[in-house]
Amino acid sequence: GNNYINKNIGRPHIARIIEKRGYISYKEAFERYLYNNGPCYEPKMEILPEIAIEYIHKAGGIAVLAHPGIALPYEYIDTMIDMGVNGIEVYYPKHSEQKKHDFLEIARRSGLVATGGSDFHGDKNDYRIIKNHKVDYDVYVKLKRYYDNRKYNEEIKYKQ
Repeated sequence: GNNYINKNIGRPHIARIIEKRGYISYKEAFERYLYNNGPCYEPKMEILPEIAIEYIHKAGGIAVLAHPGIALPYEYIDTMIDMGVNGIEVYYPKHSEQKKHDFLEIARRSGLVATGGSDFHGDKNDYRIIKNHKVDYDVYVKLKRYYDNRKYNEEIKYKQ
């Protein structure tokens, strides 16, 4: 069956299919065809960060800065905080202990909620990445508390 019906399909999915059919390896698919601006690269529709943050907030969500220091250079972190992000991804498989420490300090000094994740984008039956990356339950508790407090404060604001 087609596992991709009604789902977003990205480069990892295409590379996986190419490998599964025996043409070339997953890694080679990226190296030869799917790399940024490569022959089979299709740019994503982009949205300005401040607009994305606004939409997330309007939808009742918590805007979290993902992959800081990797997808976003350090010098832009304070700009994103000024734009209104509510959280920062501290616990990420590619973060060194030093980066975790740095991002926890940024979260503390800026009043952001510290989040984390595995960055898992694989098949739902391939949990190797998730097994090797743990995020404390306390992160969920703090995120939930942050959300509940924000929701409560919004309700109070509308009642006044």
